[in-house]
Amino acid sequence: MDIRHQLFVRIELATIHYYQSIESSLNDFNNIWQKTKDLGYSDDFTTKSVTFREVSSRTNFLEKVFFAIDYLIQQMNTTIEFHTNGTSHKKQHYFKLLLKKLDIENEVIDTGKIVDELIKHNTLNGYENIFKKGNNRKIELHELYNYLVTLRNVFHNNGYSQKTLNHLDIGGVTFEIKKGEQTKFTHDTIVIIVFLMLFPLERIVEQTFVKYPNQIWKDKYTQEIKEILEGKEK
Repeated sequence: MDIRHQLFVRIELATIHYYQSIESSLNDFNNIWQKTKDLGYSDDFTTKSVTFREVSSRTNFLEKVFFAIDYLIQQMNTTIEFHTNGTSHKKQHYFKLLLKKLDIENEVIDTGKIVDELIKHNTLNGYENIFKKGNNRKIELHELYNYLVTLRNVFHNNGYSQKTLNHLDIGGVTFEIKKGEQTKFTHDTIVIIVFLMLFPLERIVEQTFVKYPNQIWKDKYTQEIKEILEGKEK
């Protein structure tokens, strides 16, 4: 499988697994609580452990998406070499170099278009008006990745951000990230940031087919796993 197609499969699977985890927690809450309690924990500790299970599920979801994107960027660098001087850079800069290599570093997207897509893909009964249209603003593709990386880094700093980002409102879901302050990463924030990343990722993939037509970019790791499995079947 081409690594560009593989990216979206990985994000889709991470999203499905996140959904399944939430459904499992909601439908089997009493059983999970009792089984944990039976291990000898107090009622209070058991309740908190079940609560933090959902928080852990949230962070794991974003981590999986983050690493799927990071892996794609690394693999693409081995193919089109947009970062070759050996100098270490932050991931946000690395991402900008990729956009520059593909001649889309200055592209922007209107937040109103994102909200329209959210509304269009919302199929939850009773939540037709969950996303609200408001003031539109244009945001550069690399900024969206910046929000993803910053949120992910917050996980590793006990919820505190080491930088301040511009306030962002997507259909009523707001991103308030300020240096030195506790950052809220609720369920809706996590889901929206992953949805936002689909826009620059789609442009990156589209542009690779334009600039490098008729090429298949195989993932060496996946190819080796496939060969091992096929060898066992013989």
